[in-house]
Amino acid sequence: MRTLIAACVLAMAGTAQAGTVVGFTGPFNVANWNFATTDNGSVNTAGAPASIVLTGGDSGSGNDSTTDFTIQVAKDTTISFSWDYETLDDDAFYDPFGYLLGTGPLLFTQLTVDGSDAPQSGMASVFVQAGEFFGFRGFSIGSEFGAGITTIDDFQATSVPEPGALALVSLALLAAAAT
Repeated sequence: MRTLIAACVLAMAGTAQAGTVVGFTGPFNVANWNFATTDNGSVNTAGAPASIVLTGGDSGSGNDSTTDFTIQVAKDTTISFSWDYETLDDDAFYDPFGYLLGTGPLLFTQLTVDGSDAPQSGMASVFVQAGEFFGFRGFSIGSEFGAGITTIDDFQATSVPEPGALALVSLALLAAAAT
């Protein structure tokens, strides 16, 4: 009987653990993302699942533009990634890179630092609630004088265990302790 209870507790504990997706795989496969640009920006997914390359607009139009790569997240998830950025423009100010988050108009959080045309890199970790959209954005002021190019890699998405699963595990542990 104790063996049966222990097996049930272990099985329920396994369902409560957070799941981690490494790379652009599973529910985060690049085929599940949405691409949109208001100019001639692009997203190169040839390096997936290890990496993607987002290139902002540079048509010479003189109009501001965005290049977005977004996905709706099904579960509460912490998304982390590394990024390497360079611009062919005079300053990162003209071609900032960052991430998008939200459910209505998506909020843009800039990761690049203005004031330099030198390559930049960093890591980011973002908590995304179930139902929210998450994505990457290359913004271009004027869409001229060179594009911002960002490689995104070391992508990981760790889902948070659902409260119901944690409650079941707690209940199972209490039952096991009582016996």
